[in-house]
Amino acid sequence: MKLRSKTDMQVFLLSVAVTVVLAVLLSVTGLLQKPLAIHIASVYLLTHHLDQGIMLYQSICYEPYSDSFVVSFRSPKGEEVRIMVGTSPFPVLVQYDSLSPGQA
Repeated sequence: MKLRSKTDMQVFLLSVAVTVVLAVLLSVTGLLQKPLAIHIASVYLLTHHLDQGIMLYQSICYEPYSDSFVVSFRSPKGEEVRIMVGTSPFPVLVQYDSLSPGQA
C-alpha cells in the first residue's frame, strides 16, 4: 500500500484510531465477547460431540465467580448441554463440558 499524499496518511491514521477505539469499546462492554463465546462453544460441540447431533443454542450467561460465560444448548433428545468458556483475555478456552465433564 503506497500513500500518495498527506491527506491519505491522515485518513489512514484516523481509520486505524477509530478501529482501535471500537475494538476496545466492544471488548469492555462485552458486545464482542458474548458472540465469540457462543461461536467457540458451537465449534467445540461440532468438533467434539457431532455424534450427539446438532445442538441448538438456547442462552448465554456470565458467571462472575469463575469469570466465564456459560453457553446453554438443547440436544436433539431435549437435554440441556452446557459449555463453560473462560473470558481471559478473550473467550476461546473451553473450561467445562456437561457431556464429558472430566475432559474439557
